Amino acid sequence: MSEFAIEISNVSKHFGGIKALTDISLNVKKASIHALIGENGAGKSTLMKILSGIYIKDSGIIKVNGEEVHFTTPKSSQNKGIGIIHQELALSPDLSVAENIFLDDLGDGKQTINWKSINERAAAALQSLGFDISPKTRLGNLSVAYQQMVEI
Repeated sequence: MSEFAIEISNVSKHFGGIKALTDISLNVKKASIHALIGENGAGKSTLMKILSGIYIKDSGIIKVNGEEVHFTTPKSSQNKGIGIIHQELALSPDLSVAENIFLDDLGDGKQTINWKSINERAAAALQSLGFDISPKTRLGNLSVAYQQMVEI
């Protein structure tokens, strides 16, 4: 078993003739915090979009917990435990906190939504993180700081 939660080796990404990333490597140890710092256009966002399945890498290897992965969608990345909080919030201010938390999981493709279950699950998640936010609150009524907590 690898000591790294994420291993990125020689990853490259091109957009037409523009080289966005060339042979980038990064190892992230388990239970650690990292920051990507660099100038605009350095490739930070491109690398994170590859890791989160928004972009598909042109070459290189990505491993999660020692297993090589090939993310082609955000859901494929999420299924491996990868979650990216982007600088710009990706929330719906007119929906409730619970609806925003489970936006990708409302009803599991069924025609009805179990609102009681959604609200209970959201309340439990918020409580486990120590956030005193009602899952029924309209997201737009919260401060930006609380909206970021919901996004996380």
